[in-house]
Amino acid sequence: MSAGQFVSNEQRLSEQLERRVPALEVINLSLEGSGTDQQLLLYENVGLHYEHDFVVLMPFLSNLRRNMVAVRWAFDAKTGSKVLRGKPRFELQNGRLELRNVPVPKEYLAPVSGDDPTDTPDTLIARWKANLSGLPGVSLLKKLAYFLVPWEPFPEYREPESPEWQLMEAISRRFKQSAGDRPIIVVPTFYDNYIRYRMSRQYLKRFRTLEQIAGIHVIDLLPHFQKLGVEALRCFQAPHDVHFSTYGHLVVADALEVELKRLGILPLVTSKTSS
Repeated sequence: MSAGQFVSNEQRLSEQLERRVPALEVINLSLEGSGTDQQLLLYENVGLHYEHDFVVLMPFLSNLRRNMVAVRWAFDAKTGSKVLRGKPRFELQNGRLELRNVPVPKEYLAPVSGDDPTDTPDTLIARWKANLSGLPGVSLLKKLAYFLVPWEPFPEYREPESPEWQLMEAISRRFKQSAGDRPIIVVPTFYDNYIRYRMSRQYLKRFRTLEQIAGIHVIDLLPHFQKLGVEALRCFQAPHDVHFSTYGHLVVADALEVELKRLGILPLVTSKTSS
C-alpha cells in the first residue's frame, strides 16, 4: 500500500506527508507485494544506514499469511505468464526468529496435486468466489449479512496463539529491537471491503497488544476513512485494484500527520524512515 502501486511517486503518502510538514524528510523503503518479514530485512539491511528518528510500519492485513510462505504468485515482467516467485521467510523456533530460504532459489516449479504453498491460492473455489462477488446484488446481500455478523476474512487474528500472529508479533518485536530507542508506529492497512461493509476488527485488537512493548504505537486508520462517508470508496482503486488511489494516499498522509502530532512524535523530529 505505502509503495504506491499504480500511483506516481510524488502522489504517494510519503511524499504528500513531506509536503505537508515543513522540514520533514521521509525515506520510503516500501516494497510492493512483500511481507512484513521482507520489510524487516529491508529495514535492517538498508534503512539502518540512514539517519532517522522514528519508523512507520504499515503491514497489510494479509501480511500475516505472506510471512508464513516461501513463495508467492507473480507475473513474469517479460512474458506476462504467471510464475512462482521465491522470498526469504522467518520461522519461530523456541521464541527466536530463524531466517530461512536464503539465498532465495531463482526458479520454482508450479505446485502439483492442488497443493498451493502461497498466501494467494489460485484455486477453483477462489476464482468462483471472486466471480460471485461481481454479480449484481451480491454487494447488497453482503452488506445485510455482515451487518448482522461482521465478516472476518483473516481468522488468524482471532486468537493470539495462532502461528500466523505469533510470527507477526515476533517480527514486530524484532523491528523494535533493531530500531533501538526510536519509536515504531504501526499502521495496519486494509482494502476497500473494510469501508464497504461491517468487518471484524480483531486485527486491531491483536496489533494493539504490541503497545505493551515500550516505544511501539498503533494507529487506527479506519475512523479517518469512515468520516468521509461514501467518499471513502474513492480512496481505493477498486474494482480494478485493491490498493490506495491518489486520493487515498492523501487521506492517509492527513491521518498520519494528525496521529503523529497527537502522539507528540512529529514536532520532535526532522526526518523519518518508513518501511
